[in-house]
Amino acid sequence: MHRILGLLLVLTITSFMTSVMAQLEVSLPDLVVQSTESEVEIPIYIEGLPPAEIEGYTFKIAFNSDVISIYEASITNTLSDGGTLTANYSPVNNPENQVNISWASTGSISEDGVILTLLAEINDTGSSLIEFIDAEINEGDPPFTMLNGSVEVKDNEAPFVENPLGTIEIPEDFNEEIIEDINSVFNDDFTQELSIEILNYSEQLISAEIDGNSIILSSIDDVFGSGEVVLSATDEEGLSVSDTLFVNIQSVNDLPQFTQIPDTISFVSGKEYTFPFSDIVFDIEDEVTDLSFSFDIQPEELTFEVSLTAFEITISAPDFVGEGLLTFIVEDSDGGIIEEEIVLVVVSSVSSEIDPNLPVEFNLSQNYPNPFNPTTQIQFQLAEATEVQLRVFDMTGRMVYDHGIQNRTAGTHFITFDASTLSSGLYLYQIKAGPYSDSKVMTLIK
Repeated sequence: MHRILGLLLVLTITSFMTSVMAQLEVSLPDLVVQSTESEVEIPIYIEGLPPAEIEGYTFKIAFNSDVISIYEASITNTLSDGGTLTANYSPVNNPENQVNISWASTGSISEDGVILTLLAEINDTGSSLIEFIDAEINEGDPPFTMLNGSVEVKDNEAPFVENPLGTIEIPEDFNEEIIEDINSVFNDDFTQELSIEILNYSEQLISAEIDGNSIILSSIDDVFGSGEVVLSATDEEGLSVSDTLFVNIQSVNDLPQFTQIPDTISFVSGKEYTFPFSDIVFDIEDEVTDLSFSFDIQPEELTFEVSLTAFEITISAPDFVGEGLLTFIVEDSDGGIIEEEIVLVVVSSVSSEIDPNLPVEFNLSQNYPNPFNPTTQIQFQLAEATEVQLRVFDMTGRMVYDHGIQNRTAGTHFITFDASTLSSGLYLYQIKAGPYSDSKVMTLIK
């Protein structure tokens, strides 16, 4: 019984050792090369060597000479470097397109890696199996397996899109968005060196540039919609492929804005004061007619009427002298709301008190900015409440703008002039306010 168990144990250990030793592999690679290449290097690998060692080997390798011709074997910079190599790859002596290689050394190979490199000329496009016809290591010990390989010679093909850019959603006025790792979008079977560039992009929506391995998108203020960025990848022979990044800029509501709204309005008790407001409100997305206006006035002794067709509010204080507060509220079509407060100073018609902040004389200031494009502010001062007319003329004398005749209180006032529809050039603006009149020249540059 003990003898049988001992025999089984020996057989088991022997089987285990054979299995371990049989893990040693000698392999040839699968290679793809361009037909424009003159030669190809074919490495022979060994894997699973430790704890065994190699002191010599012989290989007989076959190939298809219609596609390649193996003309040399090299041990330089391989694990076999330092040994003695003999090879027979003469077509005369190898009518079956075979290479016979032998190597021996006084040292030994004790690690995995490349043990030999075959050099082959490329003859034509097609596929050549590279196979071990026969092989021996250390005259048969250790045992090993052989893995054949191949060389496929192809005409150059264009790069291809491996990971499409797809679609990106970005909110309006996003400032900057970075699309990373654009090199992974394209691939090429023959080269890793691809030249990537932007062919075109939707300039009315975004700006785009390549920085290293990224696309940098920059927003254009107050612009939304759908656009695209088209990229191309080109190989060393000029073959290229393109892919498109679709960009959706989502609209984000921009609130209305007040432009040059006065802090204070002064008028005489018992008289009406008309305050036009279409010029002091601006919205990038809505016309003035699309905005909603509401007002609140304190105290109750002050009353007002609003004309939404003329865009003006008329304030009166029949029996009140002092200060009040007008709250001006604007809502756009998307529900965005802004508000501003204006102090109302109501003076007595018989009062001898003079507001020190009121102008003591009429004056027309130079517009600001100047030159301008396309809007500018025209400021004037009134020493007393009066009717005011502001008009703009081109240099031929043709009137291009008429603000109309409006009642204005004593104080400083601003009018926004929009020249979006006019051409570059010099323009004359003229004011008539009661006994006062004046004009100045401004410059529009587009």
